[in-house]
Amino acid sequence: PWAGTPVQVGLEQRFGTKVSIKGSKKHGRIEIVFKSEDDMERIVDLLMQQQSGTNRANRARRAIMI
Repeated sequence: PWAGTPVQVGLEQRFGTKVSIKGSKKHGRIEIVFKSEDDMERIVDLLMQQQSGTNRANRARRAIMI
């Protein structure tokens, strides 16, 4: 039900890659496709933009997550 919706299309435009949304409006999953380590880092940077701190701090957090 999400394919082609403004939400799904907007996320694909923001991240510059394929985005799948599965589930209902109350519960579901968003899948963002990446094709390389650099592509993943670019997407994570976009996701983390709203958090305060320097790029170095964000990279340190990402290294812990991976």
